[in-house]
Amino acid sequence: MIARDVLLVFAGGALGTAVRYSLGAILPVDAGLPVTLAINVTGALLLGILTGWVGSRTDRTSHDLLTFLGTGALGGYTTYGMFAVDTDGLLDTSRFGDGILYGAATVLLGAGAALGGLALGAAIARRRSVR
Repeated sequence: MIARDVLLVFAGGALGTAVRYSLGAILPVDAGLPVTLAINVTGALLLGILTGWVGSRTDRTSHDLLTFLGTGALGGYTTYGMFAVDTDGLLDTSRFGDGILYGAATVLLGAGAALGGLALGAAIARRRSVR
C-alpha cells in the first residue's frame, strides 16, 4: 500500500509540476508574482473542491484520487516555496509594503478559495448522492 501511495504521489507531482512549469513558460516572466499568486489560489480552490467532493468517502478509489490529485498533482502544481522566495525578496528590498500585501493576499485568498472549494465539492457530492 505504501509503495502504491508513493507512486501515486510521484506521478501526480510530476503532472502538477509540468503544468505549473508550462504556465510559467507561456506567461510573461515579469508577471512572476501575479502568476505565483494565481497558481497558489487556483490550487487551493481545486484542492478544496477535491477534498469536499471525495474527502468523506473511505473507499480505495477516493483515497487514490486524493493521493494522486491532491497530494501529488496539486502539491506539485502549487508553489508555496516560490511564494516564500517572492515574499522574502520583496521584504528584503525597498518594497516592504508590497511584500506584506503579497503575503497577506496569498494567505487570505488561498484560505478563502480552499473554503469555497470545500463547500462546492461537498455540494457536488451531495448532489451526486441524491441521484
